[in-house]
Amino acid sequence: MYGAIDIGTNSVRLLIGQVEERKVKPIYRSLCTTRLGEGVQSSGRIKEEAVQRTVKALAKFKQSLQEFGVPVYRAVATSAARDADNSSLLISAAKAYGIEVEIITGQEEASLSYAGAVSVHRGLENPVVVDIGGGSTEIINLDNEGKVQTTSTNVGAVRCTEATWPESQIVQALKPALQHLPKELPLNLVGVGGTITTLAAIDQKLELYDPEKVQGYRLESKTVESILKKLEALSPEERKKVPGLRPERADIILAGIRILSVILNELSLHDLLVSESDLLDGIILALNGCTVD
Repeated sequence: MYGAIDIGTNSVRLLIGQVEERKVKPIYRSLCTTRLGEGVQSSGRIKEEAVQRTVKALAKFKQSLQEFGVPVYRAVATSAARDADNSSLLISAAKAYGIEVEIITGQEEASLSYAGAVSVHRGLENPVVVDIGGGSTEIINLDNEGKVQTTSTNVGAVRCTEATWPESQIVQALKPALQHLPKELPLNLVGVGGTITTLAAIDQKLELYDPEKVQGYRLESKTVESILKKLEALSPEERKKVPGLRPERADIILAGIRILSVILNELSLHDLLVSESDLLDGIILALNGCTVD
């Protein structure tokens, strides 16, 4: 049994699971929205209160790890911690609770996300994994030699919301990353991250989030556009009442959907496969010694 913690720009997540047939069998999941990246875009620094919210969640996760008797776990921090000048504040605060946190590169984040996503979709031809986070978006595929090729771009749901990025700016930021993808082969897009799993939940009108109904859900591009238009017409308070949309994500969901919409349009794709398996699964697979095949 292994544990994985992802300290993201918007939320902190825990997955406890075991590896069976080179896939992670989830045993326990938990998520806390702590908005660690609040204000990092403008100030370049993590706020003290954001750190406190985050370590409070980490303390709760540490207790869960102990209750399940997890012998080995790994805690990683991503975009917000990478960008902040004072990320040592998070490292020190977490250490006081007995949790060692690693700040991983965008390249490693993408590689682990790819490993987690494709582990449950083996046999899919030419998969390209897109991971839309709070602070960054990763585009990941295999090159001609079968090596993981990643591009991490500072385009995320929280970042674009705080900076009020128009769609044209999102297009400009993402185009270089998308141009690296092979043009001669049909691409199968696999989407991970809160924006994409939330879209699957909204489309199914899930009052209670169900990972099994989200895993492998086929989301059409026209559905993405339809949901975006519907949510744009609602006030922030009205969006909080939409089935499938967590209230704490209501303020950043529009930017996240616009990012996905740009990717689908630029790649001329009609749909994508939604994956509940992602970075957390990749961490656990790596702890177990599994590699991308």
